[in-house]
This record gives sequence, C-alpha cells and structure tokens, in this order.
Amino acid sequence: AAVTAAAKRFKADTIVVGPPREGRGWIGGTSERISRHANVPVLVARPVGAGPVVAATDLSNPAGPAVRAAAQLATALGRKLNILHVVDVGTELAVLSAASAFSPSAAGAAMRMKDLIESARALLDSSATQIAPDAEREVLEGSAGHTLIRRARELDAALIGSVAEEGLAEATGPVLIVRQAAGDD
Repeated sequence: AAVTAAAKRFKADTIVVGPPREGRGWIGGTSERISRHANVPVLVARPVGAGPVVAATDLSNPAGPAVRAAAQLATALGRKLNILHVVDVGTELAVLSAASAFSPSAAGAAMRMKDLIESARALLDSSATQIAPDAEREVLEGSAGHTLIRRARELDAALIGSVAEEGLAEATGPVLIVRQAAGDD
C-alpha cells in the first residue's frame, strides 16, 4: 500500500518493481500486490532480451492501453512489435462439448473452434491496424499466460500486456502490466 500511495502522491507514470524472489511464487508477493492495486502501469524489471517487444491482448477495450504502451516502447527501443492473442482452446472445447450434450446446435465444436480462431485473427488484424499497422500479429492456441510467456521466450522478447499476470512467475524478461484506469473504456 505504501508504494501505490507514494506513486499517487508523486503522480508517477510507472511503478518499477523487482521480480519475485527465486523459489517464491508470484502469488502473494510484493510485485503481485503492487500490480493488482496500482493505478499506473507496473514494470517487473528483468534483463531485456534482444528480440521484439511483445504485446499480449485479449482483444478487449481494456487491453488497448497495453498494446499502445508496447508500440511506444518498441519505437523507443528501435524494435519490432509483435501483438499476440491466445485462444484457450481447451476451455473453449470443454464448454462446447458440455453444451453439445444438451443442445444439438452445439455439435461441431471443432468447426466452431476454427471459426473462433479465424474471428480472433480478423479482430486482431483490425485492432492492430489502428494502433500499430506495422506490427507482426499472431493468434496462438493454449493457456493464455503460459502460451504468451513461452512465445516471448522463443522470441527473446520483453512481454507487455494486461493479460500477462497469469504466467508472470515464469517470465524471464521484463513484464509491463498495464491495467485499465478507473473511468476508462
């Protein structure tokens, strides 16, 4: 509470914290508490990789500030920007499979997943064009946080995104958590 209060008092643009200590999880740690309560972006500082800046998006309006922050950082660092979205196929298939037991219209889950992925790709292309037209775009399948962290490692990248918290303990590079400010849409 003291760090977030000081950030408000000094009108800080960003709070910078260290990563969770070796052997201690993210949940319940100082970095996690600060990121959950801060009204400004929180940078969990780690060594920066040599690859592009990666923006993680769930394609919602609140994710827009994270993608814009990533685009600004990529420009400032002279790096490419990769914008990633993950479709949690396991969860989606489980829901569709359960629904098919009660409704014949839910049958064809695999085809619906293909449609969902294509829809996500189209939405990502549309929103990325508005924010960062030159950005690389990828729609991946898997668990959001863990898939994003894995891809960021493969790219030797910094990971930035409002949905990045899930895999934060696994991240090897810096993570910027950008939350929607109260009153933003």
